[in-house]
Amino acid sequence: MITSYLASPTSFSINIVAYGDTNFGKTNYIPIGGRSGLTSDTYRGAFYNRSETKLANMQDGTSNTFLFGEYAGKGPPTTGWQPVTLAWMSCGYMPLAWGANQPPSGQDPNWYMLSSRHTGVLQVVMGDGSVRSIRYPGTSGASFTAYIYTAGANDGMVIDPSAL
Repeated sequence: MITSYLASPTSFSINIVAYGDTNFGKTNYIPIGGRSGLTSDTYRGAFYNRSETKLANMQDGTSNTFLFGEYAGKGPPTTGWQPVTLAWMSCGYMPLAWGANQPPSGQDPNWYMLSSRHTGVLQVVMGDGSVRSIRYPGTSGASFTAYIYTAGANDGMVIDPSAL
């Protein structure tokens, strides 16, 4: 399970928790929580702890909001861990604050980022049900900013899809 939490009054972090059978209900897609998914997040997405977000109430529009993102299996996050694979019924949600980089061939060490095995792109499901291929936004710059804005459901920041 992936969860975000306040590390201090001004910062947050992300944890991964593994338990039980690691072969049960594997998935390559995870709900998007926005920038952090926390209550104070200006760019909070549709999914967060105890979310009750309705598609009809997404002020940014369903065609402008990520609902799910692709998350390919990852290498071990630290020594002694198994590779990370999500289970559909307990994966939690993914905050996008750390951006996304094209994973290296082989084991991807960036367990806190969306990724795919497609060259140069990853898949996202929008609130209107469409599936888009987006370029990796990196961790800063205009593409990264567009990525964060599109993760938020009610931030008032609607971007041109070509920015992704």
